[in-house]
Parts: sequence; C-alpha cells; structure tokens
Amino acid sequence: TILAAAELKAAGEVGKILVTGCLSQRYQADILEELPEIDGIMGTGCFGDIVTALEQVVNGQECRHFADINGPVEELPRVLSTPRQYAYLRIAEGCSNRCAYCVIPSLRGNYRSRRMEDILEEARALAEDGVRECIVIAQDITRYGVDLYGERRLPELLRELDAEFPLHRVDAVGVSEKPRPVEGSYMPCFLTGLAVAQGLALARGVPLVRTTHQQGHIAAALLSAAGASLFARRVLVFHISGGTTELLLCSGTSVVCRVGGSTDLYAGQAVDRIGVKLGFAFPAGAELSSLASECSEEIKPKVSVKGADCSFSGLENQCAALLERGAAPAYVAKYCLSAVGQTVLQMICAAQEQYPGVPVVCAGGVMSSDIIRAWVQKRLPQV
Repeated sequence: TILAAAELKAAGEVGKILVTGCLSQRYQADILEELPEIDGIMGTGCFGDIVTALEQVVNGQECRHFADINGPVEELPRVLSTPRQYAYLRIAEGCSNRCAYCVIPSLRGNYRSRRMEDILEEARALAEDGVRECIVIAQDITRYGVDLYGERRLPELLRELDAEFPLHRVDAVGVSEKPRPVEGSYMPCFLTGLAVAQGLALARGVPLVRTTHQQGHIAAALLSAAGASLFARRVLVFHISGGTTELLLCSGTSVVCRVGGSTDLYAGQAVDRIGVKLGFAFPAGAELSSLASECSEEIKPKVSVKGADCSFSGLENQCAALLERGAAPAYVAKYCLSAVGQTVLQMICAAQEQYPGVPVVCAGGVMSSDIIRAWVQKRLPQV
C-alpha cells in the first residue's frame, strides 16, 4: 500500500515513491493533498512516460503525468510480466457501457480497439520470444472492432491469431496422476483428470505425458525463476504449500532426494489454521497476508528447526497464546507468516551447507505471501 511504502521511506528503506494506476487516476487530487510523502504520480493514460517520470522523481523534480484517457491505445515495447510460456494480449482498452456500478470508463476511458495488424505484429513477436499461449484480454472483448471498423471483428481476429498460435493443435496431453512422485502417493480426485487425459490422448492420437502435482509446481517454479536454464542442472527446490512442506534436491523436475521438510504440520496447514482462528474462511492465506501487512511492528519469531527439518505445531500454539494475551490480530498474522519465513530461511541455509553452490528455488502457494517472500529474499537475495 502507499502508506506502507511511506513508512519504509520514513525508515530510510525506500528513497522515492511514484504512485501509478487506477487509484491515482481517480483520486489524483486527494492523493496529492493527503499524502505529501509521495514524490510523483501518474494516471492510466501515460504509461509510456514511466522512464521520464522515474528520472524526475530521482532528480527531485516535479512529477505529474496525466493524459487523455480517451486517446489512442499506447503501443509500447512489450515487457513480459508472466512466466515465459504464456502472455496476455490486449486487444482493446476502456469501456463504453457506462454501467451504474462500474468505474472503468472514468479510469480507462471509452472503448478503443487496437488495430488488428498491430495485435498480430505483437503476437508474432511474442511467438518469436518463445511464448506458446496468448490470452486475449480487454474490458469488453466481444465489442472488439465496433469503434474501429464499424462491426464486431473478434471472430476474424481469432482466426488470424490461430495462424500464429494454432488453437486446434495438440501435440501431447499432460496430466498430474498423483500428488507426489513417490510410491503410495494417492488422492482420488486425480483419477478424474487421468481418465479425461487418457481419453483425449487416444482420441487425438497423441502421447500421454504422466506427471505429478508436485512436479508441476517444480517445473513452473524453475521456468519462472530462470527460463529453461535450470532444467539442465541440479537445483534445491523448496515446495511449500497446504499439502506439503519439502526441501528437495532435483534434477530438472525429477526428485533426486528429500533433503528436509516438516515433521508434523505443513506450512500451509499452519497458516490456514491460524487464519481460521482469526475469523477467516478456509483457505486463509491471502486474507492472513493482507491482515499482516497492517502491522508495522518488528517481529522476532521463535521457530523449531533442526538441520533441514522443522516443526510447525508449536507455531499454532504460539499464535493461540498471543491471542489469549490480547495481541492484535494483525500482529498475530504477521508473527505467523514471519515465523514461516524464518523457518524457510534456516532450512535453506542448512541445505546450502550440504549442497554448496546449488541454486535454490521456492515453489508452492505459501510462497505467494509477500511477507514470507520478503523475509527470505531480504536475507538471501539469491533465492
């Protein structure tokens, strides 16, 4: 949040604050008046000015960038913010429906379609960079073309895109047949997916590639961290979720051996149980992280780690005791997530002593917490 960034700035951990996006577009006057800590502000119609804005902020110059939100859609050089195998492809901006409950027109302007040739050119460039799936987005996808060509042109656009990304082509069918690549790993829900995948592979005459849920997490983490380069070497993968907490030595997506893990509760189970105690619905990870962000107190968690193994049952008891003593819910939430972060940190350090020089990648839903991720990366930036 802006207030959290302002606190970091006051503490000397952040130098400058540049506010952008929908909030600044709608409440620019209020933000400038009520938040003197910010150094610059941008609306939604001038993202192309970001470099200039950054230079102004760094040099202490006035930085106020707001443009016509009904102007042509900006055609900017593409920077991928997704894993490299897929990308979002914007075909239009804004909305002209003017629904009573929606503020999009006042934030993004009237509906403006991009030229079809510009969209196709971007799709080709993405394909050349290794993207294998394009996800078409807009505030009102089916209206595409009405403002520019006088008629709806989405079907034609999809046919043209199909030439760049064949929508009908299936080279193989991959399926997670069980939770983990170990003997005895079993959950009934995986049988449904396996049956569908087997039928599809037979119908299309293509290979069926069997994998596991955990290996899917590992592959996604390796690809997001460094593209395809990590698949050719040994990597320490820490899979942390509601269903497992394991530190694994991997070669690609193949597990060489288990280095460590939890001896009782999984990290995600501990997080969810504490979230439920605080009144959130299960699963509670996202809500717990949001609540924890409201706490500015420094946390010094006590954790149970021995080598590369850990225990989370004590964390649940600690948080229950904090609540009984009247600790603020935000403090308890932050304590919980900080303890998970410290546990992960100590286990990684222990594993690195066993396997010096081997890169470390974290995977799983628990690591989506900003607090846990920041706790680890602040102390181990290379993870």
